[in-house]
Amino acid sequence: TGYLHNLLMGGTIAVIDNSKYYKEYRSSCAYYLSKLGWHTEQYDTIIEGKSCDILIIVGMAFFPKVPYCKKKLVIGIQGEQLPLPGDKDWSLNRNLKRFKAMANFYDLVIEWSPQNYEHHTCPVPRKFIPFGAPQPSKHKKSDIWDVVFLGNPYGGNGRRIPILEKVHEICKLNPEREAWGDQKFEILNATKICLNLHQFETHSFESPRIFELLSEGCFVLTEPIQNSFPFEAGKHFIEFDGTKDLNNKINYFLSHQTQREQIAKAGQIMAQSYPQKQMIELLSDEIKNVSHFKSLELIRYSRWLKGKIKNSVIEFWDVLAIIKRKIIP
Repeated sequence: TGYLHNLLMGGTIAVIDNSKYYKEYRSSCAYYLSKLGWHTEQYDTIIEGKSCDILIIVGMAFFPKVPYCKKKLVIGIQGEQLPLPGDKDWSLNRNLKRFKAMANFYDLVIEWSPQNYEHHTCPVPRKFIPFGAPQPSKHKKSDIWDVVFLGNPYGGNGRRIPILEKVHEICKLNPEREAWGDQKFEILNATKICLNLHQFETHSFESPRIFELLSEGCFVLTEPIQNSFPFEAGKHFIEFDGTKDLNNKINYFLSHQTQREQIAKAGQIMAQSYPQKQMIELLSDEIKNVSHFKSLELIRYSRWLKGKIKNSVIEFWDVLAIIKRKIIP
């Protein structure tokens, strides 16, 4: 249609994110797209960005209600927290139902996780594009701290807290849990070992965290990951299984600096072979290919309505579950 041609020739892109976890990516996405000739704006809400021709919504899980955007291209970027074979946490299965409902709001879904792309279907066109390596900071390395974990310790019913308490007993654990901007990179570069702990009992790939840590040249010790493409366990990072194994590997790598630095360097080289700039160029190419899968407005609206109904049903059952937990001790 005519408006699609105009959209691709001079469209304005709104990069939308309301989560503190993706603010840096939002800025990078807008910046690199602008370097490719797009006019970009950054917003916290969809309502603010609806005046633009293209909406890129970063972190679909944070936007359960997406209004119908007539004659707009709506792209969703999906995080990693969906169930994998063998996962039993009910929260992950709920996330999957919600994802399959909400995906109907979009014209295209971008997956950061190779696991999600491999194991799950999607009702709309979908592409796997790695998160990519952001530009590393220029902080110098030091060994002030033995171990750090930057992330929400209370996520997943607080399963990370007892793990961190065990770590604190055996080494010098940085007390910071959330840091942003310059403070974050100062902490990472002042620490020998950076932990990656899953939010749920899963083998998911926390793509943004792993790419960021490895790009920065950090040594990463992580719970098992089922598919960490393009990274390999044992080569670019080290896995541990359980707190006893974690304690053993912390003690081992704290006393083996050369081996620790070699693994960190290999991880950094691999991460930087997938620069975020290049990954966002791939995203730009997908936007330009929009005419290949952009549906008629009637089909788009029907699909959006289907997603709204499904999502409303899920929300209804969530409310009933909350009420039941309050009534039944």
